[in-house]
Parts: sequence; C-alpha cells; structure tokens
Amino acid sequence: MREKPCGTFQFAVLRAIENFAPEYISTTTISSFVWRVMPMVDKSQFYVSLNRLEQRGLVSVRAREKRPVRGGRSGHLYGLTDAGRNMVREMRQRLSILSQVPSET
Repeated sequence: MREKPCGTFQFAVLRAIENFAPEYISTTTISSFVWRVMPMVDKSQFYVSLNRLEQRGLVSVRAREKRPVRGGRSGHLYGLTDAGRNMVREMRQRLSILSQVPSET
C-alpha cells in the first residue's frame, strides 16, 4: 500500500532535510530553508509538521549534545529515512505530472 502523500509544507520540510542528507541537521537549519520558501507558515506549525513526519516514519530524530553555555539546551537533529526519501521522490513525480496538465484558459 502506498504512503499517503504529504502536504506542501511537509514536502518543503522533507526537501530541506534532503538538501543536507546524509547529515542530520538542526531545526534552525531546516526552518531557515523552509521559511525562505513559505514565510507565511506559523512557527508552531513547523514543529507540528516535524512531529507528524517523525510519527509517519519519514524522518528520524537524534538528540544533540547539550550546548556548552550556561542554560544551554540539548536540541534535536533530523534526517530522512528511506520512507522519507521515497516520499520526496513520489511528491516530485506528482508535481511533475501536475505541471504538465494544460490549463483551461
């Protein structure tokens, strides 16, 4: 059974992570890429999308070491899973097909 396609914003998040593959990257790096493409999306939606992508098995998460500054928090690093790479490939194919559909003007 095929995986349910992701939405445009989730696709942008997956593409941001893919750009740095096979490295795991921080939410700061992902968000800076995503907000250049979709600046109108609320910051809270970004974290909801990352969580949903993780639940679907499209991204994997690693804990980052605690920052060496006082009060520094440990963060998360994100990477694509095989399922995530397949989703990016499938979404690209869908977008390619859509771009070839003639408009009715």
